Amino acid sequence: MSQPQQAEPVAPWIENAGRAIRGAYPNGVPADEFLPLVYVLTESLGLRVVARVLDHAGLREYPLGYHDALCVVDQTEKYAAAAQPILEKLLRHGYDPALGE
Repeated sequence: MSQPQQAEPVAPWIENAGRAIRGAYPNGVPADEFLPLVYVLTESLGLRVVARVLDHAGLREYPLGYHDALCVVDQTEKYAAAAQPILEKLLRHGYDPALGE
């Protein structure tokens, strides 16, 4: 008799970010806000953790999320302004960037 598989525990910072994203974007993230959202996450989380958050939130599978994080991490001038309202939206839904990894 096989035992049911237990879901892998999710780190608190991944759960926090995933819950905030799902709360802020109940109908999905609009295409024009996706990369600024990834940028917001890279400001307080490592690239692999960002990829796990995107996967956990149902936005992107891990490899694609990691690629997205790599693409935005060094583009402050391109995403900083667009990221601010997204950060504010996430904060209103309980995102805690200080939770970190």
